[in-house]
Order: sequence, then C-alpha cells, then structure tokens
Amino acid sequence: STLVARHLAALQSAILGNPHSVNAPSAASAREDAAAREAVLRFVGGDPATHEVIWTANASAALKLVSEAYPFSEGGGLVYAPDSHNSVLGVAAVASRKGAQTASFGFSGDTLCWSLTSLSSSLATVGRAGAPRLAVLPGQSNASGIKHPIAECAAMCRRAGYHILVDAAALAPSGGLDLATLDADFVSLSFYKIFGYPTGIGALVARRDALSTLIKPWFAGGTVSLVRDPRGGRPVPLMKPKVSAEHWEDGTLNFQETLAVRFGIEMMESIHMPHVGSHIEALAGYLASSLSSLKWPNGSPFALLPRVPPPPPPTCSSVFSHPDGEGHGSSGGSGSPTEGGKMEGGKMGLPLPRTGSYNDLKSGQRQQDDKRPPNLSAKPPSDGEQGGARTPPQTGASARHRPRPLAVPPAVDSHL
Repeated sequence: STLVARHLAALQSAILGNPHSVNAPSAASAREDAAAREAVLRFVGGDPATHEVIWTANASAALKLVSEAYPFSEGGGLVYAPDSHNSVLGVAAVASRKGAQTASFGFSGDTLCWSLTSLSSSLATVGRAGAPRLAVLPGQSNASGIKHPIAECAAMCRRAGYHILVDAAALAPSGGLDLATLDADFVSLSFYKIFGYPTGIGALVARRDALSTLIKPWFAGGTVSLVRDPRGGRPVPLMKPKVSAEHWEDGTLNFQETLAVRFGIEMMESIHMPHVGSHIEALAGYLASSLSSLKWPNGSPFALLPRVPPPPPPTCSSVFSHPDGEGHGSSGGSGSPTEGGKMEGGKMGLPLPRTGSYNDLKSGQRQQDDKRPPNLSAKPPSDGEQGGARTPPQTGASARHRPRPLAVPPAVDSHL
C-alpha cells in the first residue's frame, strides 16, 4: 500500500508525456525514466558505463527479445538448464527453427542440483566453436527453488565461447543478483515478482557489447530516427544505435509504470535485500517442515517434498497426495496447472494455482510433475534439508479423508 500510495501521489502531482516527444511533460518523463533505469542498474549491480536497461512487458518478453534477435544459425547452439522456465523452452524452439542445435544439461545423480560435468559436456558438444552459441541459466530453479552456483556455471559458459542469458525472475525477489560478480550478457527481470506492483512491466539488462551482436527482426516507432520509403521500394529505416535501449523498445514507453519501478526498488533498498532473503527462507523452511509433518488418517504423507541441499530455498515445491498415493503437483516454479490438480485441490479447499515441470534430461521435452519430482524416491535428507517423504503406499483409502490442518505459523521477525 505504501508503494501504491507513493505512485498515486506522484501521478497526481506531475504532468508526464511521451518521452519521444519534445515538450515539458515529455522532458519530465525522460528524467523520471532515466532515474528508473539507474535504479534498476543499482539494484542488480550493473555498471552504467557498460550496461543498458531495456523495458519489456515482463521477464518472458525479455527472453523473447533475445531469442528473436540472437543470430542462431546452422552450426550455432543453445544450451539450457533442466529446471528452466517454460519461456526458456520457447527460446529453444526459436533456436531450433533457425537451424541451431539445442540441448539441456542434466541433474547430478538422484538430486535436483545441476551436474557441472553434464553442463561441461553439453557446452563442448552443442554447435561448433566460433558459431553463435547461447547458454540460458535460471538464477534460481523454477522447480525446486534451489539457488545453483550460477556464477561458476556462467564462467564455464564464457570459457566455452557462449553468450550468457540469465533468467533472474525467480532469483531477484530473494536477493543474490549482482552483475559485479556474475558474468552475464543478458538478464531478464520481472518487477511485480520483486515488490508486487506494478504488473505488466519487466526489463532486459544487457551488456552493450552483447547487444551489438543481436539483429532486430523489425522496427517500430521509437526505434528509428527516420524511415525512407521510396515509391515501389522497400522501406529503409535509420535505426537508433544497437547499443542503446531505444533500438529495442518498440513504441511508447510505459512511462507511468517505470516511475513505480523506481519507487519499488527504493522501497526494497530501504528494507535491505539480505534481510528480505533471510525472511523468505525462514517462511519457506517453516512451510516445508509443516507440510512434511502432515499425514492422512491412514498414516500416508499428505505432501511429498523433493530433497534439496541446505539452506532452505526461498520457494517450497511439493506434490500433494491422495491417501491412495495419487499425486497432484504444486510448485513455486512457473508452469501450467494440471486439470486434475486444480479440480481435486478445489474439492479439498486447497488453492493449487499452478504446477511446476521438469525437462526430460535426454530430449529436453517437458515432463509434468503431476506424479512426483524425479528424486522423491531417494532416501530422506539429513537435518537441514527440505522434505524427504517417500511415495505413499497404495492404500485405497477414501479421498474423503482430510489431512490435519496446518497450525498458524509463529511470527517470523528475527530477520526484519
């Protein structure tokens, strides 16, 4: 409410105009827009001398921008993580259509942690050296919430000659994104996931030297200085420089919402992001522990949670199970909800808005986790690890049974 009130007050006290125009309201918008971009760079640890902030509709639109403009071709390649967002699979589809070879690397054994050996093998075998190749890595797993060693993996990709795209939509809300230590060419962001408001705006933070390698497939208002349209000929645009954000931002900027982005970042900075991350981890750890303790009257577990290494991730993934062992996925990651999961969750009074998904480690095809994540059959984790319940036995118990409700969590105020 503080953020919304501040944004409303700013809109009521200022007259803003299209930054592409030349007048006083437009100049005011341009100043506010520049301040918002500076705030984004400050938030992610980007250097204004080397990085650009390109406004997009959301994080998926930022990924789409790179996928459509990256010079994929025969001999080129794309390597992506096994627990990527669905939109990254869309990037792979674009790369394949352009003739590039695509592959996902795998997990390490019976865990949800990345295999650096598998990553190294994929980097060496996908495409050919010297051809345009792109590696796409989530800053935080969209399925398990694990924060992988992203800086180490990005360094491996760089040594192998890849450009690096980091999907930070899941990572940024809990902290840990710092471009001063993470060698990435492109980073996608979603701002509502960080501070709740406004929706419908994201950004691509990009190195200018990496932007120069992209090829924009079309032009629009705001991206050109002028267009020569000879009679009977093809329109010839004079584009804004590739290394500028203007080259990539089609049409009028969402200049009223970028103002709210700056306010949101300043709010998070006042709270201090490490405190936010610790608070989220404490809440997620409490939820994981509570879910693991829930049992059906026949003794079978109500929720199956994947084994993850400590510390507790900022999201909690689970598979909700019937007494007879049938499961319906629910995850902190993004994906499409299974119809069965939604219907059964509704009958039980449980909101199951979406489920996560895992990529098949060999073919890259998606596997819905409406049964169980790949390592739920592993041995229970040691102290400090999340979950560890095994698949419940086939008991044939009635679905009318209900688990014991969660207790109201205690106040978690030690980190704020």
